[in-house]
Amino acid sequence: MENQTKTASNEVSLRTLDIALIVIAVIVTAALIFITHKVSNSYAEMKQATEDYISWQESATDMKLGSAYLTDQARNFAMTANVKYLNNYFEEAYVTRRRGNAVAALRTELLDDTDAQELLQTSLSQSTELMVTELYTMRLVIDANGYNVKNYPETLQHTSIKWLDSLLTPEKKIELARSMLYEDEYIEKKAQIDDNVQTCIDMLVQKTAERQQNAIEEARYLLTTHSLLVGLLFALIAATAMLTAFLMIRPLYRAIGNINANKPISVGGARELRFLARAYNSVLAATQQRTKQLAYDATHDKLTGVYNRNGYEALREQMDYASSAILILDIDEFKKINDTYGHDAGDRILSRVSSVLALSFRADDPICRIGGDEFVVLMSNTGLRHKTLIRKKIQQINDTLQMPIGDLPPVSISVGVAFGESYTDGDDCFKAADEALYTVKNGDRRGVCFAS
Repeated sequence: MENQTKTASNEVSLRTLDIALIVIAVIVTAALIFITHKVSNSYAEMKQATEDYISWQESATDMKLGSAYLTDQARNFAMTANVKYLNNYFEEAYVTRRRGNAVAALRTELLDDTDAQELLQTSLSQSTELMVTELYTMRLVIDANGYNVKNYPETLQHTSIKWLDSLLTPEKKIELARSMLYEDEYIEKKAQIDDNVQTCIDMLVQKTAERQQNAIEEARYLLTTHSLLVGLLFALIAATAMLTAFLMIRPLYRAIGNINANKPISVGGARELRFLARAYNSVLAATQQRTKQLAYDATHDKLTGVYNRNGYEALREQMDYASSAILILDIDEFKKINDTYGHDAGDRILSRVSSVLALSFRADDPICRIGGDEFVVLMSNTGLRHKTLIRKKIQQINDTLQMPIGDLPPVSISVGVAFGESYTDGDDCFKAADEALYTVKNGDRRGVCFAS
C-alpha cells in the first residue's frame, strides 16, 4: 500500500514537471514569436527610413534641377529670343513642375516641424518671386521683338510691363531683361531657395539617422533577450535552438560587430537579417559616397572639374620642384568676353579651356583653376630641355581654342613657365612663372614666356 502511494506521488510529480516544461516551452515560444515580430518591425522601420532618405534626396535633386532648368530657359530666351526656350520654360513650370512638386513633397514630410515649414514657405515665396521676375523678362523680350503676346500662355499675357520700362528702346528692353536674370538679387534668391531646401533635407536626414539608431538599439536589446530565451528553449528543443543559433544569433552578432566597426554587413542568415544587411549597407554606402563627394568637392572646381585652389595647395606640398615645371596661364581678354557674350558663355569657355588643357597634358600633370580665368599646370619630370615641347603644346592649345564651337567665340591663352631646377623653392618658382605670364600679357598675348 505504501509503495503504491509513493509511485502515484512520483507520477503526479512527473506529470506536473511535464506540464511545467510544456508551459515554459509555450511561454518561451510565444516570447520568441513576439520578439521576432518586434525585430521585423525594427527592420521595417529601417527600410522605411532608407526609402524616405532616397526619396528626400531625389526631391532635393529635382528641386535644384528644375530651378536651374527654368533659369537656363529664361536666360536663353533673353539672350536669343528663340521661342523654343520660352516653350521649354512653360512646359517645365506648369507641366513637369519639378521645382514645385519637390517642395510640396518635402512640405508633406515636414508637417510636424514648424521651423522647416517656415523654410519651405519662404522657399515657395521666393520661387514665386523668381517666376515673376522670369515672366517679366520674357514679356520684355517679346515686346522688344514685336512678338504677338496673345500667342503665348495667359500667365505671360497678364504680365504687364512697367510704364517706365515700356518707354525703353527694344535694345534697352532686352538689355534690362538680361540684367535682371544675372543680377545679384536674382542669384541670391536662387541660392537661398537651394540653401533652405538643403536645410530641410539635413533635418530629414537627422531624423532618419535617429530612426535608424533607435532601430539598431531596439534590435540589440531584442537580440539579448532573444539569446536568453533561446538558451532556455535549447534544453527543451535542441534542434530548434541549434537552428535558431545558426540562422539568427551568429549573423546578428557579426552584423553588430560590423556596425560598430562601420563596415558593410554580410548578406546572409535569416530573411530579416538579409533585409537588415541590405538596408544597412545601402545607408552606409550612401554615407560613404557623400563623404567621398564632399572630399572631392573640397579640392575640385565645380564649374570645370579640375583642381581648385585647395587642391592646388595640396598638390604643391607633394611636388618635387627639382624635376618639375609650373605653368601659369589665363584667358586673354576674358573680362571683355564676359561683358560681350555674358557670364554663361564665359563659364562655358572656362569649361572648354579646362577640357582642352586636360587633353593636351599628361594624366599626371594636374590642371588647377586657382581663381577667375587663371589656371596652373604642374608638370612633373620636366626640365629646361623640354622648352620646345612646351612651346609647341601651347601653340596647339591656342590653335584648338581659335576654332569656334557653337556660339562660343574663339579665345586664346597666355602662359608663363618656370622650371623648378632653376629655383630654391616652390614660391620662387611660382613667382617667376607669374612674372613670365605678365610679360606675355603686356606684349601681344596668345603665347608663352619662359622665366629666365
